[in-house]
Amino acid sequence: MDPDPELDYRFGWRWLLPVTAGDKVLLLGFSDGELIFWRRILAEASITTDPGAATVLLLKDLSPDHRIVQACPRLDVLCAIGPGSMVAAWRRRLAGRFARISDFALLPADRPRVVVPLGESGPLVQGLGLHRPGRRTARLALAIGTLLARFGVDRPLRTRTLCILIRVADERRQAGLWQAGRRLCSGDAGGRYALYLGTPDAHRKTVVLPVGGRPECILKIGESIKAREALHNEMTALQTMSRTSLAPSVPRILGADIGDGFIALSQEYRARKAAMQSAIRTKAVEFLIALARIDAGQRPAGEILAPYRHRLDDPVDGIDQQKYAARRKFLDGAVDSDVMIAGSRSHGDFAPWNCALTDQGFFVYDWEDSCDWDVALSDAFFFATAAAAYVQRRPDLERVENAAFSLARNVAEGTGLERDKIRFYWNLWLLRMVAKKDAPLYRQLLENAMN
Repeated sequence: MDPDPELDYRFGWRWLLPVTAGDKVLLLGFSDGELIFWRRILAEASITTDPGAATVLLLKDLSPDHRIVQACPRLDVLCAIGPGSMVAAWRRRLAGRFARISDFALLPADRPRVVVPLGESGPLVQGLGLHRPGRRTARLALAIGTLLARFGVDRPLRTRTLCILIRVADERRQAGLWQAGRRLCSGDAGGRYALYLGTPDAHRKTVVLPVGGRPECILKIGESIKAREALHNEMTALQTMSRTSLAPSVPRILGADIGDGFIALSQEYRARKAAMQSAIRTKAVEFLIALARIDAGQRPAGEILAPYRHRLDDPVDGIDQQKYAARRKFLDGAVDSDVMIAGSRSHGDFAPWNCALTDQGFFVYDWEDSCDWDVALSDAFFFATAAAAYVQRRPDLERVENAAFSLARNVAEGTGLERDKIRFYWNLWLLRMVAKKDAPLYRQLLENAMN
């Protein structure tokens, strides 16, 4: 059974816990529902209610005035999570009794997306680089936090923190990834990791970056059925892409651990370089032209529309139904006329935030939604519209459509696709995006295209 998405997200930092098989874990400050979740997650250890037997103590939002530590004579590990001032008080109280102490900030505090190590500016800055928020205010806050971190100032980041204290700093208790992945992605991190937690849904994965030095790998861990399917698909796509001319622009698979209820996929990591959006766009066009040559071919329109036909028959909220029916009739005519649709290998999520300029060149990652064949220009349209669909609050429809057509023309010129077919592919792509119940922007663009 899949873990509860909300709890899976809320306690995504659990991969940092130095819990080993045979540990007896005492949890305090957690609700009954949260304890049920932890029993499932800590299957290799065991939950105890006896302080005298506990080897690991996990505290949530618990005051340091609590006298529980004295009642745990076998305690090897203590983990406290809560408001920064509260956790700092635990740290001060226990510092002399534990050999290794690691602090992590959960950001943003009210709904953490990243967990970053505190103490050293280098690892902290690397960890903050995992998060690329879309909202302008969030980007500004991240930029200020990163600037302060470069100067060794991390106090503003300590609103909500996790502190891990280990009594004996041996290899068995080295702070690192619990359960899966340490052997896949340890690198030279010395137990220092940053986590990206994503969003609380059935597709959520935990992304782990070893920080310190020059990270060369990144680990993606999925536990839900959908997350495991996505990582398996990504592994297959990366294996395929490694045998193509685009291999230098695609992450290498460094290892995989497929266990009972999880997949951990280790792949190549490259640090992002600052670059103008125009430079990213130029490289994106070159990449899409090359991608369009992989598994290229044509398929009948009926075959392409078949999976969406029943959904296209349903009313589409917010769209004039007469206009929608007219556009549907236009595409049905393409089916009846045996129109052939061009396509090729697709990335599937080719947004600007899934590619970067690096010291090794253009780099494209997150291949979880890749498929061996998709309609031509799909990746180009998504690249041009993703920011407007998922980041901007009130995008200008005409500007978005013009940007999509401009990028599509550049790609079409490089692939030999006739320019006069771009609008047909645009309409086909929008109908499919609407049928998938995607972002509201695509309904608006479809209605705009019908005018």
